Amino acid sequence: MIVKVKVLPNSSEEKIEQRRDGSFLIKVKEKPIRRKANKAVIEKVANHFKVGQADVRIVRGGASRHKFLEIKDK
Repeated sequence: MIVKVKVLPNSSEEKIEQRRDGSFLIKVKEKPIRRKANKAVIEKVANHFKVGQADVRIVRGGASRHKFLEIKDK
């Protein structure tokens, strides 16, 4: 499954919410330095979909706020 997300790094709160169009808005406290924000996004998405972190990967937008994530179904 491919999921479209918008990431807001360096936020005061951590949160994941689904938007009307089916995409997700993800707020993480980590700054986008040395891929820390990307790692936090993968962790949040894995927890939300109840899969392992190894089952989630960024397929497009690694350096952008708008990303496409692949989630492997079990």
